[in-house]
Amino acid sequence: MKTIFLTGISRGIGFEIFNLLCDSYNFIGTTRNKISFYQNFPEIVHNHSVKILELDFNIGPRENWSDYIERIHYQLNTIDQNIDIFINNSGVA
Repeated sequence: MKTIFLTGISRGIGFEIFNLLCDSYNFIGTTRNKISFYQNFPEIVHNHSVKILELDFNIGPRENWSDYIERIHYQLNTIDQNIDIFINNSGVA
């Protein structure tokens, strides 16, 4: 089964894309709050192949960017599958 990397999976268009394709693909998704995603959608997480990464690109100017980039790099290195399709759906509401 192919793997889709989808940013912004927790709501809106990203969530709808996930719902439409979750039976046919493995998913790696990003959200600002991983725990909230697991709490709000336990059946989805249990019944489908989805791995959630917590990435919040909405950081303030005081954030140490090098530490932030290091955290992103660490999370991306936890991916143990090939990514076949990338959908960049991140946005700021």
